[in-house]
Amino acid sequence: TQSLDLFKAIHSRRTTYRLPSSETLTLEIERFLSADNIHLGVMSCRIQTTSECELEVRTKITSDIWDINGPHLRDFAPHEQGSCQCLQSLTIEKGIPVSVASDIAASSQWEIETESSQSAHVLRLTSEADKSYSICKYISIYSGEDTPDPTSRAMNTASQARDLGYEQICAAHEAVWSERWSRSDVVIKGDEESQFALRYSIYHLLIAAPTKNGL
Repeated sequence: TQSLDLFKAIHSRRTTYRLPSSETLTLEIERFLSADNIHLGVMSCRIQTTSECELEVRTKITSDIWDINGPHLRDFAPHEQGSCQCLQSLTIEKGIPVSVASDIAASSQWEIETESSQSAHVLRLTSEADKSYSICKYISIYSGEDTPDPTSRAMNTASQARDLGYEQICAAHEAVWSERWSRSDVVIKGDEESQFALRYSIYHLLIAAPTKNGL
């Protein structure tokens, strides 16, 4: 199942996989791009199995990007700072640096490794039946048009977000969207289908052209 909260701009997904043993693994993901900080994205993940399992989660910043009009980035270079991973590249047209960084916070049961050559985090644990395990990933993107040192800014932003935590970042994000809807909502009485269609269109207009201050 998937859902999109138009008022909070948060996407949720819940998927249940059947394992070869006929047991199941349920994956719940909630994610958003922060309206409070346009350089930041956050993804919260919860995993639960119906039997004991050896779990391995590998999450990375990939350079294998498919572009309909050809590649736009070149000269990929990985960087590492503590638990934070970063992949820097240059735009083909103008050579502008673009850096994507990610940092991870997870429940204490996870064993976390980093692979700097792959800009990856690898998490492992032995799960207990019907117990939930959480992972939160913080992603930051900067370019040379934002700052002279996009790699450092991206890595610092991702790590600072990890320290702040999901709840605090989400609250700031929701506050911005609450203010946006207070200025943008249009109410239609007596026609729920048209009301939803209109709000869905307003939502897309609001996300199409974000501003630097998040408003």
